[in-house]
Amino acid sequence: MDQLDRLNGWQASLAKQTKEIRKIVDGFVDEMSFVEKDAFTCGKSRLDGEPIYGEGVLTGTATVSGSEIVIIAQNAAALGGSFGAASARKILAALTLAARNNLPLLAILDSTGARVGEGVEMLEGYGAVLKGIADLSRQVLTIAYIRGQASGVTRMFAGLCTYQIAKEEATVSVNAPFVATAKYSLGKDALLGKSAAKAGSVDFVVRDDRQAASLLLNLLGHTYGERDTEDDPNREAPFLTVDSPAEDWIAAILDDEAYTEFQAECAPAIKCVLGTVNGGPVALAVCDPKEGKTLNAAALSKLARFVVINGASGIPFISLVNCEGLEDKDQNALALATSDYLWQLSRGDFGKIAVVLNAFGSAYATLASKGVGFEYSVGVAQGKVGVLSPSAGIHLVYQDLLHAKGNTPQVQAELEELYAKQNCDVLEAAKAGYLDEVIDPATIRPYIANALILVG
Repeated sequence: MDQLDRLNGWQASLAKQTKEIRKIVDGFVDEMSFVEKDAFTCGKSRLDGEPIYGEGVLTGTATVSGSEIVIIAQNAAALGGSFGAASARKILAALTLAARNNLPLLAILDSTGARVGEGVEMLEGYGAVLKGIADLSRQVLTIAYIRGQASGVTRMFAGLCTYQIAKEEATVSVNAPFVATAKYSLGKDALLGKSAAKAGSVDFVVRDDRQAASLLLNLLGHTYGERDTEDDPNREAPFLTVDSPAEDWIAAILDDEAYTEFQAECAPAIKCVLGTVNGGPVALAVCDPKEGKTLNAAALSKLARFVVINGASGIPFISLVNCEGLEDKDQNALALATSDYLWQLSRGDFGKIAVVLNAFGSAYATLASKGVGFEYSVGVAQGKVGVLSPSAGIHLVYQDLLHAKGNTPQVQAELEELYAKQNCDVLEAAKAGYLDEVIDPATIRPYIANALILVG
């Protein structure tokens, strides 16, 4: 058999092995743009010793909406997409390509796990790939899409990417799924992508590949480009009040009322959204008192990840505070999560803007204060700021008066109003220099647009 015949045979085998994964990749990239690399890299089948061309992973480059990107796609049709020493070398070559050319990376993940029979050689590849993706994620945007099963090295790989997307019914676990369910008496649902999203261990959950491809476009655009918009930066929102829902504040601030919500299923008391103002990307965190008047450890962990992801790209961070404090039954978890958030906030060289609706105690100190690093802060008329919320403050300051007047809801409301006037006046905070401006809520978008120029 001459070399051309051998090549034809290899190509036929490769085409058969990669037929389905190529279709999946084609759904994410521009038509006819995928160029494969290391196509014939192969290991041995565990069953019959025949070579498996492609080594259970497809790598190469493509364009998405005209912009070049590196692709890694585990091929569940070949050796279950399992991880071995040869596939590690192939993945590392793709990571090196992305780093050398400063290109974003999409990893489509679906693997049954590590090839235990390869021993320490496989484990060394395991470590090298994890270091490689950690290094790359500090340089460029990396996106993991958990499409099928992600356990072991695949799960850890996803966790080291900038963003993690998971299919609702994907299996997500560090230990092998059968080990996790048996040893810890977990139901199958506990390992699904939708459960991981609720826990905040993946950032987005999707129904199918089409939704994942749309999300990929949004994330690439948010990180690397400005958005065309005809929305007036001076648009006002006369319907806004301090008590307006979080969604109304988001719509009032962002271009075209359009945004992508980060970790939407986790810690709903803080909404973290990606959007633009006057065409430029921003990261906006909005407290939602409808979901919780205080923030817990899960909310602070979510906020920490949101800040570090966007801060790494130099995207301005806007904190809209409507919160009475930080509280959690697990005080240790709350302390660790808050410290992590503050650490990430202090490290990044990116603009930081605070909008104060109602901010008390530790919520003001961590989410809005100039002392913690916010460069521009604006209060909203009728808003409140202070050491204690009025509902808490009256029990400290007016304890005797409460008891004397009967401590009825009406009495409490009257004393809360009095306490707020004496101790929580947003104008007094501005007079002391802690807020740069106090504004009509309707003008929030114009003020944010101007503040972004100031901190940019």
